Amino acid sequence: MSNRIRLTLTGVVALGVWVGTAIASDSLPVSGFALLQVDPRLSAVHYQPANFPGQETSSGPERPFVSQLHGGYFNGSANNTAPFIVGLRAGPMVDKRLQVGLLVDWVHQTKNLSNILSTSQAPGGIKVDVKQDSARALMNLVPMMAFVQASGWGLLGFLPYIGAAGGYEVLVLSADDFISGKSFESTFGGWAYQVWAGVGFPLGERTKLNGELFVNEAILGRSVASTNGQSAHENVDMNGIGFRLGLSWGYHPKVKKQ
Repeated sequence: MSNRIRLTLTGVVALGVWVGTAIASDSLPVSGFALLQVDPRLSAVHYQPANFPGQETSSGPERPFVSQLHGGYFNGSANNTAPFIVGLRAGPMVDKRLQVGLLVDWVHQTKNLSNILSTSQAPGGIKVDVKQDSARALMNLVPMMAFVQASGWGLLGFLPYIGAAGGYEVLVLSADDFISGKSFESTFGGWAYQVWAGVGFPLGERTKLNGELFVNEAILGRSVASTNGQSAHENVDMNGIGFRLGLSWGYHPKVKKQ
């Protein structure tokens, strides 16, 4: 009887030792080396950012600054003038086809008056006149305006556009009488506006050649003292049409998709 009890206790102790060993082995931490051996595919997992359709990157500004240097002539209908023009137009592109900015022009003309003193016949039947300058008149007009310009859709490489500007104009008239020795100079000013329409032709990714017709509307004046001591107002009509040919630059090249 005692031998049977002794064998039973020995079996219970052996079973307890075996269960404890199994539990201890399950609770032991697994090393990183074991993980690499169990699932070697984890070493090939890495992060890659997604590229969304239409996503572009650009190193340039979102609103490029565009400038135009131009020259041409202006025909003042009321004053029978045809001075030349040089000027600058510049500003940011607030949208793909819309620009705002400032416009400054210099309109200049010189007229000389002369008297024919005598006429002679040169060999070969060429007529020779002897003239004496009697007077000279200078006109300088400076428009300073804010403008907005919108371009359309191109056709065969040509890009049409329209624009409008408003601001202030200053006119300086001066004259010298060489016979009497007298001189005259006066300054006129007033609000004015311009409208224009033109066509641009791209010369490259950043430059365009522009040609445009414009209309200038301005009545410029000044206050003077009359003979009776009261103030008077003198006006100069500077309405007319003109033509400008210019070179614009500052357009950024198209950004390529990554």
